[in-house]
Amino acid sequence: MRVNRTSWAIAFAIMSSMALVVGGNAQAATSIFVGDYSPQAAGDYASGPNHVLPTSGQARFRGGLSVLDFVKLVTVQKLSPSGLQRIARTVECLAEIEGLQGHAESIRTRCANA
Repeated sequence: MRVNRTSWAIAFAIMSSMALVVGGNAQAATSIFVGDYSPQAAGDYASGPNHVLPTSGQARFRGGLSVLDFVKLVTVQKLSPSGLQRIARTVECLAEIEGLQGHAESIRTRCANA
C-alpha cells in the first residue's frame, strides 16, 4: 500500500478518534472517517456528530457526545384505570421487594378508587 498525505491523514483521523485499540479492534471509537473525502473537520462541523469523547472513562461504553447530551428529556405518562389495573400486581410486588411501601400503597389506593 502506497502511503501518501491523504492516506496518512485518514489513518490519523481514525486513530485519533479511538480511545482504545486492542488487537487491532476499536474498543471505543466515536467517529471513523473513511475515504479520501471524509475529513475529520467535516465531521466536526457539518457531516455528523463530532468525535468528542465523554470524560471519566465513559468512552468505554458509549459513543461521542452530541447536542442531545445537553437536552433535558422529560417523559409524560398517563395511565387509564384499566391500564393501571393490568400492571398493579407487578408494580406492587417490585415496590415491596425494594422496600418502597409508599410506592406499593400508591398503587393500591389508586386501584381501590378506579
